[in-house]
Amino acid sequence: MLIELEATRRRTLRVPTGGLARWRRGVPLVLAIGVAAWLVAPQVGDLPAGFAAVVDARPGWLLLAVIAAVLPHVASAIALQGAVPARLCYLRTTQVQVAAASATAVTPAGIAGMAINARYLERTGVARDQALAAVAVARASAFVVHLLTLAALSPWLIDRLGVTVPTVGRLVATAAGIAVLVATVAVACRAARIRAAQLLRRAERTVGQVAPDRGRLGLLLAGSFAISATRALTLYACMRALEGRAPLLAVAALFLAAEAAGAVATTPAGLGVLDAVTLTGLGAFGVVPASAIGAVVLFRLLTVWGPVVPGLLALRRLRRVRLL
Repeated sequence: MLIELEATRRRTLRVPTGGLARWRRGVPLVLAIGVAAWLVAPQVGDLPAGFAAVVDARPGWLLLAVIAAVLPHVASAIALQGAVPARLCYLRTTQVQVAAASATAVTPAGIAGMAINARYLERTGVARDQALAAVAVARASAFVVHLLTLAALSPWLIDRLGVTVPTVGRLVATAAGIAVLVATVAVACRAARIRAAQLLRRAERTVGQVAPDRGRLGLLLAGSFAISATRALTLYACMRALEGRAPLLAVAALFLAAEAAGAVATTPAGLGVLDAVTLTGLGAFGVVPASAIGAVVLFRLLTVWGPVVPGLLALRRLRRVRLL
């Protein structure tokens, strides 16, 4: 994560051009496109009705969706403040998050957004290594909190989908198998070992500073949780705006699972995978296809394409005052 971030800032990272490197980069994208196409194919006939449903959205729920779509930027600013010792201006930090969101819409894995945050921290007087580590810690915190929240909400998702839960023995065996596979790949891949070691070394100091400080740790964890919670609320409000009905906690769990799946893909903002998983899940909840498609389209408009113009304006302003 930090290596890619440093590369984006300096433009000096040399990417391997061998066949193996191209294969590693291409396979996840092909799989993501394949899974998305397989999930969305049955709903293709309902696409026109889904787009038309957006026009007839209920105003009250639409307003809530717009407000909820703005809140993740505030939450990201709070989480970033928790990762650095320097005191940041919340208004400007929120503007930086909007600018980062506009960059995330067109770059994979949010690397450009991380680079914007690191540059901003440097401009406020934070040392480069500390800025890079702080951005990595904030990102890692959001990821861990996301997974923990998903685990906490998974019973609602399982109950709503009617999935048969496997026995404890099977779960343990599956988890052990996945752990062994991940460990084998990590040991076999020299690049993964180097990247992990550098990440741990550069983030260790920041984690050591944040953990004893309860105030900063609280900001970091609260901001990380609010990012996932407000994004899930945005999807729920979009669904309700288009006459869809499903329990809030079930929709939240579905969104968290879809976003986790989208994180595996190399497309910007999980484009394709997140949409397909969300659409399929809403359909399984009993939401009619037109409302489900319209909810996903509206969610993407508010969270991905909506911040582009405000983000570019914020980026221009931040550059003018030399904060980027």
